[in-house]
Amino acid sequence: MASENYKSIEILSKYYDQIERIVAQSSQFETVSDYVNYVLGEMLFGQNESGYTKEEEEIIKKRLDDLGYM
Repeated sequence: MASENYKSIEILSKYYDQIERIVAQSSQFETVSDYVNYVLGEMLFGQNESGYTKEEEEIIKKRLDDLGYM
C-alpha cells in the first residue's frame, strides 16, 4: 500500500479511543488507520484482502456495531 494515496478524516474522540483499544489487543492491525481502512474496505467494497475467517469478521462487525458504525 506504499503507493496508495491517503486523506485525513475526522472521527469522534470516543470512537478513536475505542478503536485504539481494539488495535492494542489485535495481532492483525498495527494502527488505527490500518483498522479503519480494513473496515471501510469491507463495508464499501466487500474486500477481504487480509484473509480473516468468518468468525473473525463477525467479531469485527460486532465491534463496529458496538461503536455505532452499523
